[in-house]
Amino acid sequence: MVGKAVVAAHHNLRKVKQFFRLAKSELKARPVFHRTRESIEAYPTIVLVAPAIARPRRAANAAKHY
Repeated sequence: MVGKAVVAAHHNLRKVKQFFRLAKSELKARPVFHRTRESIEAYPTIVLVAPAIARPRRAANAAKHY
């Protein structure tokens, strides 16, 4: 059972990494090397929140052009 749990955790980690990669590419974010604890902890929040803010804005802009 332990082996299955390790494999499942690895698959979940891959999904999380893929999500961050997609979110960063959507934001056109460049690699950043964080040095302070606050900056390291804030980075995932920014990566997760930014697309949620960008989507409605993009939809509103698209609606204006049609």
